[in-house]
Amino acid sequence: MRAFVRKFLPAMSCVMLLASSTYLAEAQISAQQEKQRQAEEIGDRLIHRFHETLDFAPIFKEFFVTDPGMRRREVDLIFGQKLNPQFRDKIDQTAVERVYVSTWTFWHLMSAYMFTQGKGFQPPPEMGEAYEALTGTKNPYEITSGKELDEQFNEKYDRLNNILRKNLTPEAFRSESYRRNVANLNEPQETADISQMRQDFHMGEDVKVYVVKREFFNYFLIEEKGALRVFTLSLRTKDRL
Repeated sequence: MRAFVRKFLPAMSCVMLLASSTYLAEAQISAQQEKQRQAEEIGDRLIHRFHETLDFAPIFKEFFVTDPGMRRREVDLIFGQKLNPQFRDKIDQTAVERVYVSTWTFWHLMSAYMFTQGKGFQPPPEMGEAYEALTGTKNPYEITSGKELDEQFNEKYDRLNNILRKNLTPEAFRSESYRRNVANLNEPQETADISQMRQDFHMGEDVKVYVVKREFFNYFLIEEKGALRVFTLSLRTKDRL
């Protein structure tokens, strides 16, 4: 009997330890799947919000992290770092944020327009002159003030964005052709570079990053104060902007 107990108890301990490890692993996977489901819901709300407003400003305000350092880092990665360090402190951060918002508004409007138009789409004819005005603007490195930044970038982006808005209707986003065009977008390879985003934001491997794909964009989310929030995004061409 004692011999049986000596053999049986260690064996049972191993079985229980294995079962416990399996349970914890399954629970962890289940928790991550639930977080991804929540992230997908946020992606749906985010793109719906843009279709409602045709403006990236509410997206940046309502869906992004609230941490000021991370928000500034995101704005600087897209535009702020293009400015001359000699003048950077003289340019109000709100002006730089306006360019960031205007830039992503333009790309989201272009994405929306492309998917509502389908294959072989052509930009609105009136965009030509407005786009040339933007591409012919001053180099950001030469900008010395927030006022100049608004004149050189925000006002020109606003002109472009307003042209695109006139060519988008709420009904277009509910059409079968729009849904089909979005579903048919194919990535030859994965474009969501999580490793690069971790590096850009100095994140450790312990921070879980979730990705959702909507239209032409990858949105990267992390948990902040118990809620999932976007901290950055990229084009589904692996470009950051």
